[in-house]
Amino acid sequence: MTVIRNPIYSSHRSSHSHSLSPSTEKNRVLPAPDQPIAKKMGGDISVLDQNILYICNKMHSLKTKLSPKEFIHAFVISAEPKVSYLRRHWAQPKGINSTMALVDVIGHEIKKTPSGREAWATFIQQEAIKILQSEEPPRGNYPVGGFHSSASVNQDFFTLEEKEAHSTQLVKHMPFLYKTLMGILNPNNMVFPVEPEESPSSKNNNPEGAAREDIPEDIASIAYEDLHQGPEGHHCRLETVVKTICAMVAFSRNRRNNGLQLHNAVRFFSCGISERVQEYMN
Repeated sequence: MTVIRNPIYSSHRSSHSHSLSPSTEKNRVLPAPDQPIAKKMGGDISVLDQNILYICNKMHSLKTKLSPKEFIHAFVISAEPKVSYLRRHWAQPKGINSTMALVDVIGHEIKKTPSGREAWATFIQQEAIKILQSEEPPRGNYPVGGFHSSASVNQDFFTLEEKEAHSTQLVKHMPFLYKTLMGILNPNNMVFPVEPEESPSSKNNNPEGAAREDIPEDIASIAYEDLHQGPEGHHCRLETVVKTICAMVAFSRNRRNNGLQLHNAVRFFSCGISERVQEYMN
């Protein structure tokens, strides 16, 4: 059996200098400026990079030459049991963090050029669409599904607790859309203090000086006065926007997810808003 020795390691055992072979020296690639440099050994190139170059040269010297990208691609998609065994931890809890770190550094390399950034954005967009298409509330009648019949709802349907329960169900079954929108509107979970301001009409809205806690919570969403102020109020307003968008998307994809629409339709009709809008539009 022929034993192939690594010339990088064997050079350290000899009395010669630690120079690389001509082919290795010619193809030498130094670490990227923004990446940590491994411990140097035998010159101005790290041990890790020496190993990388040695492996790349070996793949290039094969009869069927393999580039690094071709090797990684074949390694990932190979159905050979011995090869798939080597990547058995890639998608498991034991190895998922390092796998995602690999994806991150590949993305970092791709985004160095305008064409790379465009290709990466297209790839991420396609993956996001696939995830969003896979998320939707379960089908069927509420509470098993998202359908509410106007013939079966009662006054409890319009309580704040029931509205929150419906919103919670939407967030539970559409987490990717919810987290994406919250990340856009409130990056890094930033809290923006909001100084409470007394609106000019606040006295007219509350002529008797009633305390905020005396105002029923179930009319908070339709009151003219902002009942949510301060940092908590800012987050509450963002959540309301995001949950409304989630409800609209769910209804657009399946009109039987009609909780928000039925809730608004009944309230607007009872307030006479529907008739006034009809008269205005016609």
